[in-house]
Amino acid sequence: MVNSATLPLLLKQLGLPMMYKALQSKGRRSSEKNGAYTDYLSALSHLEVSSRRQKRIQRHLKEVELNLCCIN
Repeated sequence: MVNSATLPLLLKQLGLPMMYKALQSKGRRSSEKNGAYTDYLSALSHLEVSSRRQKRIQRHLKEVELNLCCIN
C-alpha cells in the first residue's frame, strides 16, 4: 500500500530529486492552505521539470565551452 511515508522513497527511486527536496516545504504550505493534493503534485512536478530544464541548459553551455576550447 502506498502512503505518505513511502512517497519520499518512491520519488528517490524514480529519480525525481527536486520533487524529493521540495516535498517537505511544499507539503506544509499545501496543508496550511487546504490545497488539493493534485495542486500539490502539480507544484512539485513543475519544480522537477524546471530543475531538469536548467540542468540541461547548464550541461549544454558547458559542452559548448569545451567545444570552443578545443577549436582554439
